[in-house]
Amino acid sequence: PFSYQQEFLESSSRIQQAIAKLKMALELNARETDSICLNLQQMIRGVRMPDKLRNRIDSEIAKHLSGVSAFVIRSSSNAEDLQGFSAAGIYESISHVSKADKIFESIKEVWASLLSPRSVRLRHQVGISLDDCYMGVIIQEMIESEIGGVLVTTNPSNANDFRNVYMNVSA
Repeated sequence: PFSYQQEFLESSSRIQQAIAKLKMALELNARETDSICLNLQQMIRGVRMPDKLRNRIDSEIAKHLSGVSAFVIRSSSNAEDLQGFSAAGIYESISHVSKADKIFESIKEVWASLLSPRSVRLRHQVGISLDDCYMGVIIQEMIESEIGGVLVTTNPSNANDFRNVYMNVSA
């Protein structure tokens, strides 16, 4: 849930200060915005997830995915696929995760992707405030396949076109 990311971000005063600095940089249209984003992403990756949060996540994985040996850690933001803004491909998802510690690292990587220079700039350009952006994480069983992709059920160029679907597929 989004609340897990919020709990994590609020657990570090350094991260909170960096977020405030990023908000100010965006407000002032400062050149340092990208470097602040990169620094913030590094902080998120480097801060240990609080044990209470790790235990909750570990408990949910054991409850719902017991026996699974490989996982996909997927992004799920409230700031994607919106009217007038598609964020397809700007947030991270990590596949082939098989070790417990790698699960927690991957979750933080997904959370950090909400603050990548590209995603922050794109959202800022369309008027989506940093305060209104949250990142959830979906942990799924990794299933090997020969191809994968995304199916878009609404024409991104014409919302009235409901007869066609678009598929982005890669090997």
